[in-house]
Amino acid sequence: MDRFEVCHAAHERLPATALWHAGTDTPLPVCLFLHGGGGDQDTLLALQPLLEQAWQERSLPPLSIACLGVPPFCFYLDDPARGEHWQSAVSHGLLQALQERFAAWVSTAPAALLGVSMGGYGALKIAFDQPSRWAAAAAIAPMLEPHTRAERVPLRNRFHYPPAVPQRLLGPARDPELFSADHPVTRARRSSPSTSTRAAATRCTPTMAPNSCTARCGSSTSRTTITCCAMPITSAPPCRRGCWRGYAG
Repeated sequence: MDRFEVCHAAHERLPATALWHAGTDTPLPVCLFLHGGGGDQDTLLALQPLLEQAWQERSLPPLSIACLGVPPFCFYLDDPARGEHWQSAVSHGLLQALQERFAAWVSTAPAALLGVSMGGYGALKIAFDQPSRWAAAAAIAPMLEPHTRAERVPLRNRFHYPPAVPQRLLGPARDPELFSADHPVTRARRSSPSTSTRAAATRCTPTMAPNSCTARCGSSTSRTTITCCAMPITSAPPCRRGCWRGYAG
């Protein structure tokens, strides 16, 4: 385990934590972990016992996994007009810092993304923004509102946000253009229209594990695997497993 800082032009020095599998002579693949709302870079340490057990049992291949400390409710938003660059701090800053600091044993191959809740939202929108940059993405209970148009999001999907969220993105008076552009489904449709529908209309089937949905999307030039657990992405009634069928936006 190592703690280090990521230098960012807009946000100066940001704290980061990294874990990795020891005892391998080959460069380790990289996974960026995006923490959820209220978390920080040390949220990753809660996973350390599970990761070490999985490595010991050889159920998980050796890898390096790192987490950047960003504001607890920033939603990994890039909003240059207000000096916010949290998406790029992870997708570029953290990845570059990891590959430079641990150049001797970290692979430069496309990295993976993993996020929970707010971090799941971030992982999905980063992956769909530039699919060719990433090997895979997984979102655990991601925060996804049930429409890509701000005015179509029901009040029941808004009431729980704390005041610290980006107000232009998720506040009472949202910026419709920013909300739509930042939404993972908008980015999926934009990045690969022929395949994004499959990712946005994943159905829960009896063969899936409880509370989980998986979508694989890509094209002949890029391929990204997206895993979403209990993802509320439509106004349709949920199935028995808690997964929402289709996408209304």
